[in-house]
Amino acid sequence: MEFTDQLIQVTRLLLQRLRSGRGLFHKGGVLLGNIIHLINRLLHLNDALALLHGSRSDLLTS
Repeated sequence: MEFTDQLIQVTRLLLQRLRSGRGLFHKGGVLLGNIIHLINRLLHLNDALALLHGSRSDLLTS
C-alpha cells in the first residue's frame, strides 16, 4: 500500500513538472512570435519608406 502511494505521488510530481515546462515553452513561443511580427513590420516600414523616397525623386525630376 505504501509503495503504491509513493508511486502515485512520484507520477503526479512528474506530470506536474512536465505541465509547467510546457507553459514556459508556450510563453517563449508567444514572445518569439511577437519579435518576429515586430521585425516583419519594421521590414514593411522600410519598404514603404523606400517607395516614398523613390516617389519624391520622381516628382523632383518631372
